[in-house]
Amino acid sequence: MFKSAVIICLILLLCIPTLGGARTYIVGNDAVATHKSIGQAVAAASSGDIIYMKPGIYNEEVTVDKTITIKPLTGEKGIILLDGSDKEIGIKIAADGCSIEGLTLKNYTQAGIMIESNGNTIRNCQFVNDAPGVMIKGSAQNTIEGNSMRDCKSGVVSWSGASQNVISKNNIEGGMASIILKDVGKDSILDNELSKGSVGIAVENSSTVRISTNIIKDSILFGINLYNTSDCILADNIYSGNKRGMYFTTANRTQLSNESIKDALYGITMENSNDNIINKCNISNTREAVGLRTSSRNSVSDNSFWNITDMSLDLEYSDGNSITGNRIAKGEGGILMVESSANRLQGNILKEISQALLVEGTIEKSYDNSIDESNTIDGKPIVYIYGQSDNRIEGREMAHLTLAYCSNFTVAKNTITNDALFLFGSKSNKIIDNNVSKVYGILLMDSSQNEVRNNTLKGNKFSGIYLIGSSSNNLSQNTASQNSQNGISLRSSNSNNIYRNVIEENNGAGIWLNQSNDNQILGNNISSNPTGVLLINSSNNRIYHNNFMNNSEQAEDRFGTNSWDKGSDIGGNYWSDHIAAGNPSKGWSRVIKGTVTDNYPFQSQNGWELSGAALPSVPSAAGNIKPAANKTIGNESANESIERSVA
Repeated sequence: MFKSAVIICLILLLCIPTLGGARTYIVGNDAVATHKSIGQAVAAASSGDIIYMKPGIYNEEVTVDKTITIKPLTGEKGIILLDGSDKEIGIKIAADGCSIEGLTLKNYTQAGIMIESNGNTIRNCQFVNDAPGVMIKGSAQNTIEGNSMRDCKSGVVSWSGASQNVISKNNIEGGMASIILKDVGKDSILDNELSKGSVGIAVENSSTVRISTNIIKDSILFGINLYNTSDCILADNIYSGNKRGMYFTTANRTQLSNESIKDALYGITMENSNDNIINKCNISNTREAVGLRTSSRNSVSDNSFWNITDMSLDLEYSDGNSITGNRIAKGEGGILMVESSANRLQGNILKEISQALLVEGTIEKSYDNSIDESNTIDGKPIVYIYGQSDNRIEGREMAHLTLAYCSNFTVAKNTITNDALFLFGSKSNKIIDNNVSKVYGILLMDSSQNEVRNNTLKGNKFSGIYLIGSSSNNLSQNTASQNSQNGISLRSSNSNNIYRNVIEENNGAGIWLNQSNDNQILGNNISSNPTGVLLINSSNNRIYHNNFMNNSEQAEDRFGTNSWDKGSDIGGNYWSDHIAAGNPSKGWSRVIKGTVTDNYPFQSQNGWELSGAALPSVPSAAGNIKPAANKTIGNESANESIERSVA
């Protein structure tokens, strides 16, 4: 009797209007309920009323066309489940100012909740296997807050002119995209935790979106993907375990600040994106930190990149960017610029980086960048000089030196501590008496008529000296030893002299030529290399008056026509593993791997000096040699060329 009285009093209480004029209704399957279905209660309600839900399963599609609140009945325990099997939309909100709280919506094929009105709130609901959980269509100032979404096709979708909606403090797991914004403006995505979807947040054809303080992890493709957007602000988000942290295409005037990205393949990638700001972000344990592709006028400043396994900053076909004040530490590569010009690098501090700066291009414009000595590697300056002539660099300790389209420089008695000594498109320079060891050696690319003399090249990570597409250079009296690849390498390089060098104990060939013609190799001491001299697809080279000593394979000549002696008077080479009689000898030919022959070898080391057949001085590289043929490298980068090992 007492229980019945309580129920009757509760019903009377709920059906009496409140002071504000609102009525309350109960939906459920017991005696307390005023209605058996949500649809019945909505039909009975007026704007401002409250519908309380009791636990149970409701197989419904409901349209809310009045300003009402739907939420659990206080004190009740259990799931309030709207099961949408074979149904499209769980709740469609067509009136402004509605509130939906504490429901579970499952298996709806178009949306768990569809919002087509303004100023509504969806709070503390659960969505399972809906497509999507919540859809906002062309509506404004809605709040989607504190909800849980699992295995929905998408968690929240805002589209078709929607604006000023707030999506916050939701936990969304799985699905194709956790949150999608398309054709919207001024929406905010705040404090959400998004995980295990293909994409965390996807924004398309939208502007003035704010994305802040979200945790985005374990996305299969992207943490955040922006496409054709403008004037968006992203700040204080945390990304971990995503394949790509952030991927932008045609995203302009985006501001990124205090973003934290770790344990990804790629941190931030921008394609065809201009006038963006990347500031005070932290990126670690990725293959690449920031990549700009065909993107201009972006600012990358005051960021920290740590433990990057490839390149920290990779610019390709990107002009007019500002790279300033970044800290790059404990990684493989620092900054790479390919076919990019008018970029400014200033005040970047690099530490414990294997290769800090590399600039590549097929045209001169690609080297026209402003890189001053405020950029340092382990405290030593990066020296990058473009388009200058008639100068001298002497007695300095530098982390890196590039001469790009420079002429008549003298670079003497310097030490390179980190990268390499690079010449790009440069001519008539003297590179003498430098120590370029335990770094990446000396690289000449598209450079001619330079003198590279008396340098020490020991223990470098690639070849000691590497020429690519370079002609009429003199390489003389250098010591190239214990380098990881070859002592001296030539690719597509013609009419050079390699004269009186000491080349020993390298891990590859002592001297390696590939597609290189009309070069002279003479007067060198070549010892204790796996192969002394290796020629591949190269012709009209003259190799004579060299000492081949204790190389595993003294020489090899593949697929070319070359001369290994200069006739009976001047002779050929000395071979430590070959018996000859005479300086030079006749009738004691030395067969070279590849079915070629040194017809007039010497019986004595430096036997040409004994016979008076030695050349008295360095012969001219540009003298009686054919002009160099034009080079075609295609899209192969200098770094790839350096890294390529001999097959």
